[in-house]
Amino acid sequence: VLLPSSGSAVTPAHPSGDFKWIDYSPDVFRNMRNLWGVHDAEYMLSLGASSKLWQLNSPGKSGAHSKGR
Repeated sequence: VLLPSSGSAVTPAHPSGDFKWIDYSPDVFRNMRNLWGVHDAEYMLSLGASSKLWQLNSPGKSGAHSKGR
């Protein structure tokens, strides 16, 4: 899912740069969200709405960490 900073029809606007979010095992995690009462719309909003996600450290190939946007 592409999350442009300006937002889209299915994603909220956010202060970070454009980024792509990849869901691994989407059916499994959708079932888990359903069990916990988390709606798909809430999940999508949470991807760009949390400043905590903007601060995740990402190790590069060398193992060095660089701060996300």
